[in-house]
Amino acid sequence: MLVAVLAGGGVGIACSAMPPLVFGTVDPSESGVANGLNSLMRSVGTSMSSAVVGVVLASTTQPMGSAGVPTLDGFRTSFLIAAGAALLGLVIAAFLPGRTRRDAG
Repeated sequence: MLVAVLAGGGVGIACSAMPPLVFGTVDPSESGVANGLNSLMRSVGTSMSSAVVGVVLASTTQPMGSAGVPTLDGFRTSFLIAAGAALLGLVIAAFLPGRTRRDAG
């Protein structure tokens, strides 16, 4: 339960921090398009990650009574895939252009 609360809090903080970062790097006239693309990519990412984890867990089941349950190896593989995706995101973020300051006047 504690891990779920921490993960949910982290996702909430990251999702709320993204629009200001996006707005700071695009022209004001393009802010709507940039925020829409941010929302679309977030939706695609969560949908794809859910599908990938579902496939991994479904392919590593073992029988338990009349049902199949995922094995520990399935969860380990899912966490390794998530860690790899996070590392890839970190590498990509390292090469993004820096945030520029805009003059207030």
